[in-house]
Amino acid sequence: MRKIIALTFLVLSLSVTSNAQAQDIFGSIVEASREAEEKRLREAPKLAEKLIPTAKLQSGLGIYLIDQLTIQSEQETKKSTARKIRNAVKKIQKDLNKLDKGISEWEMEDYDERLDKTSEKFEKHLKQYSSIIDPEINRIAEAKRAEQEKQDAYRAMCEGAVSDDPFAAFDSPSEEDRLLLTLDLRGSWGNRIKLQANEDGCMWMQDPKDSSILPELIDASLFSQNPNNKTQYVYNGVENMALILDFTKYQCLSQSKDGTRQKISCYNSSEEKVVAASSSQPENNSNSSSSSSSSDQLSGKTALGLAPIMPFVEACAEVFMLPQKEAKWFDKYMTGEIKRLISANEITSSEINSKLNAAQQQVDMIKPLSFAVKKDCDGFKAMVVRLRQAAEKPKDRF
Repeated sequence: MRKIIALTFLVLSLSVTSNAQAQDIFGSIVEASREAEEKRLREAPKLAEKLIPTAKLQSGLGIYLIDQLTIQSEQETKKSTARKIRNAVKKIQKDLNKLDKGISEWEMEDYDERLDKTSEKFEKHLKQYSSIIDPEINRIAEAKRAEQEKQDAYRAMCEGAVSDDPFAAFDSPSEEDRLLLTLDLRGSWGNRIKLQANEDGCMWMQDPKDSSILPELIDASLFSQNPNNKTQYVYNGVENMALILDFTKYQCLSQSKDGTRQKISCYNSSEEKVVAASSSQPENNSNSSSSSSSSDQLSGKTALGLAPIMPFVEACAEVFMLPQKEAKWFDKYMTGEIKRLISANEITSSEINSKLNAAQQQVDMIKPLSFAVKKDCDGFKAMVVRLRQAAEKPKDRF
C-alpha cells in the first residue's frame, strides 16, 4: 500500500512540475500542425493537376460500379446476399458523394477538403471490386488509345507524320491550297479570328496579329465539315456560340445556344490589307498625332488599377499560359506609363510600389501557377490584347 501511495505522489508531483513543459509541447504540436496545413494548401494547386483527373476517373468508375452492383442485387435470389450488396452500394454511394464534393471544391480552388485522402479511401472500393472494374478500365484505356490514334492520323493527314524532330516542320505540306478566312467579331467578342482550312477536312488557327507565327492545327472535335460542300465548316471553338463558315463565298454566321443566328463580317485573309485600307477615313495628320498620343496615355487612377495585374501577367507567361510577347509588351507599356505619371506628379512611387509589392506577395504564394488558373490567365491575355490594340494605332498606309 505504501508503495502505491508513494507512486501516486510521484505521479502527481511530476504532473504539476511538468505542466508548463506540457503546454509548451502542446503549443509546438499546434504550431507544427498549422505549418503543415499551410504547406498543404500551398502545394494543393500543383497536386490538383494530377489529382482532379484521377478523382474524376474514380468517380466515373464508382458510378459504373454502383450500377453493376445494383443489377447484381436485383438478380440475386438469396435475400441475405442481396441485402449485403445493397448495404455495400449505400456505403460506396456515400463515399462517392464525398469524392464528388471534393472534386467540385478543388475545381473552384477551395482546397479545405482533403481530396487526396478521400481519393485514397475510394480507391479501396475499386480494388475490392476489381473483377467488375478492371474490364471497364480496359475499355476506357482502349477508347483513349483509339482517340489518340485518330488524332495522330488527323495530324499526319493535315501536316505530315507526327515527329519530335524540330526540323520536320520544314517538310510540312504546302500551305498554298489552304482557304483563308478572317472573321471580325469586334461587335460580340472584341477580337478577330483568322482561320485556315482545306477541302480535306483540316482547319488551322492563325495568329491575328503576327503572320510569322505558324498556324496551329485545330482539334478535329472543335469543327465539322459539310459533306456536300467541303469548303463550308461549323467551328465550335468560340465560347457560347458556333460559327457557320463558307471559305469561298466568305459568308459567315454565328449561332447562339438558343439557335439565334447573326451575320458576321468576314473576308479573304489575303485581302486583309485592302479591306483595312478601304475602311480607313482620311484625316488631318497635324491633329491626329496629338489626339492619338493623348488618348493612348493612362490616367493615374487607371494605372493604379492595372499595376497589381503586372505580377500575375508575368507569372502566367512563366508557365506558358500567356504569350511571352504579350507579357513583355504589357510590362514595357506599364513601366513607361508609370514613369510618366510619376514625373507628372499624378501618382507617387510609394503608391504604385505598395500595390505592386502586395500583388507580388500574393503571386509568390501560389507560384508556380497550375492549370487550374488557366481561365484567369486567359482573362489577363484578353485584357492585354485589348489594351495593346487600343494603344497601338494602325499605321498610315499612304
